[in-house]
Amino acid sequence: MINLRSWVPWSVLVVVLMLGFGLGSVSGQQKAGGGQSAQKLPPDVLPDSLARIPWPSKNDCCPLNTEQERQAFAKQFNSTAENPKKALSMGTNGMRTYFPIYAQEYFEAHEWLDKEGKLEPRYVTLAQCVGTREVGGGGHREWFLHAESARKAGIPEDELEVVRNQTDTKGLPQKDAVLIQFGREMMRGPKVTSKTFAEAEKLFGRKGLLVITFQIARYAANGLTNRAYDVQLEPGQANPWPGAAF
Repeated sequence: MINLRSWVPWSVLVVVLMLGFGLGSVSGQQKAGGGQSAQKLPPDVLPDSLARIPWPSKNDCCPLNTEQERQAFAKQFNSTAENPKKALSMGTNGMRTYFPIYAQEYFEAHEWLDKEGKLEPRYVTLAQCVGTREVGGGGHREWFLHAESARKAGIPEDELEVVRNQTDTKGLPQKDAVLIQFGREMMRGPKVTSKTFAEAEKLFGRKGLLVITFQIARYAANGLTNRAYDVQLEPGQANPWPGAAF
């Protein structure tokens, strides 16, 4: 005959362990990306790319007739940042891979500018963050990528918060404050004021200010492309623009 007094505690323990294992499995799936299934996407956004366009295949690209085209496709598609096995959201680099030679030339040109423009990495990354923020909708995905680069380049968190929240630049280093003001005027129009332009050119030099302008324009264009294709944030990322929709 079963001893109920000895059986009940053991049965309770088994149930608790089973529940704990089940909850742990669910939690692990969510951390590993299982939360994607719970993310509500717009009806025209694809879950494999988080955009209105799928990851490109060789059949999607312009004819890969030459070795240069084939190598360009392989290089762009398999890059660490845009490999779909490592990055769910395709972003603008993934979209440009539909035209492999264009993607390669675009990447190499901007990589050259980043290195040979002779502008300190601190200001390169700050300009990228300003362009990303000021474009608004569409810049949200780029923000997470380039804010991290800015931190590594020495931009403190409180300064990034000024850029992200679009607040007063008072108290920031002069060059940083002028760069941010220049970017805001450039993006908000109708034009950069003569006063801000003269101050920025004096601080950064003629070519340095051109590099800043190109960087802001580059990331504003990325944001506009993301906006057109409704590129979504990665699972677990929250909208970085306070009170703004995207």
